[in-house]
This record gives sequence, structure tokens and C-alpha cells, in this order.
Amino acid sequence: MILKITINGSTAQNFYRSCASKNQCNITGSSSFPGGTMEMAANCCSEMDKCTPTAPQLPTTNNTQLNGIVCTQCQSINSDRCDTKNTMSCYGNESMCIRLATTTTVFQTSALAFRGCATRSICDVNQQLFNTDQLTTMYNYICTSAASSFHSASLILFTFSVLFHIFYF
Repeated sequence: MILKITINGSTAQNFYRSCASKNQCNITGSSSFPGGTMEMAANCCSEMDKCTPTAPQLPTTNNTQLNGIVCTQCQSINSDRCDTKNTMSCYGNESMCIRLATTTTVFQTSALAFRGCATRSICDVNQQLFNTDQLTTMYNYICTSAASSFHSASLILFTFSVLFHIFYF
């Protein structure tokens, strides 16, 4: 699996090789959050191919076109939680709202959390654990269906018109 994370202009790209469940095989996806993006690609192998998977390719993101989806957004360093009422507009294929909590343990534990937009393929992963001799990293993906900004605006207008009708007629 290749995982590329960009935060405030700084990019880190890591390659992991580990055992994974089938829902983590042959996926590509992306997510966006305040000040950053995450791109992921994973391929799996089996005994039939002598466990030599093809190198995963990061997705080509089309994150320039607004898609009408709005999600809550935040970023928290040194915590596995971030809660907010702030929102962000989603782009391209990122049609789900995500909360990602990451904990990494080397000699001490550090955490990172963010909320933002994601592709369905990222959300389908649910959880990932990577272990090496000295490093353990856990990713927890929690996603919800996003509301389109058109739907939210329509609901507000409908509520306003009902209240106007009740109080003035």
C-alpha cells in the first residue's frame, strides 16, 4: 500500500507491506481536510502469484470540480478527536464525510485526527493496522453519507417557508 499525505504543503509518502483483509485489496482513493490531502492505493497478492503484487498506483485526483457535497472539517494534532461545526465543500469523487483518527507508537504514542471529505473506497477500508519491529500505526476511518449543499439549502428554505406560513397566515 502507498499512502501519501500532504499537510500545509509538506508531503510524506510511505509504502507499507502487510497482511490485509479483502476489503483493503485493489483500492485507490483520496480524502481532503483543512490544509491537506491523503491519497491511498493498495494491491493484494495471493499464493497463486507467489505474493508478488503489482506496485500500487496513486489515484489521479480530479479535485478541481465542486460536487455539491458539504462536510464538517477540522484537524487535530496530538489527539485522536476533533469536533467542529465548521464545514468544507467537497470536490471530485469525494462524496463521503470522513473522520480519521490515527495513533502511532514508536517510543511514545502520538495521534492525529481530521474530518473532511473522502471517496467511498477510502471509507470502505474501516481500519488498518501496520506493525514493524519498532513502529505501530493504527488508522480508523469513520464515514457518513454527505449532504449536498443543494439539499441543505432546500431544507432551510422549506423550513423557513413553513414557519412563515404558520406565523403570518
